[in-house]
Amino acid sequence: MIKSRLRDFLRWHVTLPLRDETSEVLYQGLFPQQCANAGIRNDFYPVGGAANYSLMYVLCRILTERDVKSIVEVGSGQTTILIDRVRSPSARHVCYEHDPVWYADISRRLMRCDYRLRPLERRSSDAGHALDAYADIELLDFDLLLVDGPPGGDRYSRFACIDLIAASRLPDYAIVFDDAKRGGERETIEHAVSMLRGPGVDLAVSELHARKRHAIVSVGRFRAVSHC
Repeated sequence: MIKSRLRDFLRWHVTLPLRDETSEVLYQGLFPQQCANAGIRNDFYPVGGAANYSLMYVLCRILTERDVKSIVEVGSGQTTILIDRVRSPSARHVCYEHDPVWYADISRRLMRCDYRLRPLERRSSDAGHALDAYADIELLDFDLLLVDGPPGGDRYSRFACIDLIAASRLPDYAIVFDDAKRGGERETIEHAVSMLRGPGVDLAVSELHARKRHAIVSVGRFRAVSHC
């Protein structure tokens, strides 16, 4: 019993954190080359509470290796700037943000993004849990959906993204969930995957582990994204 507890303690508090930090350093080394290959300026700061290097890495790969025509992003920051610079000129990029101060700061670094300031409104999830959602959100078809907002909650965090997922009519897509280690986000991810699974649906679910954890749901021609 003592050995088992010690083994579990070392795994969760030493082995896995060390693995994740090592992975983050790897992605940090890869990202500058991605920026150089894409011909964009690398003035990003993926530190602290911002998007980390592994998230920036996987988004850059999706946008440069797949034909992405429609991007929806909930929550904004370093990823918004990256998508704005890397996406195809013909692609549409819509992003939602609720904080006016943050919106003003990010806006000045964007050139093409359809960046929308929307207040949060209180709603209830299917299970009756209170959640925050962006007001007046437009239900768009997407190739790529990034779920990184609004601020997370304890239960069914960021659950309003389910409306976006359910409304999209495109057969092939990728959905990237940030903060997938947190319990509230995992409930939302599991609900989304359960909703999307079905006969004939070519769906893959994977996770990327580094300083933060991301879940990637990919379908059809985007399925290879699960191997990023």
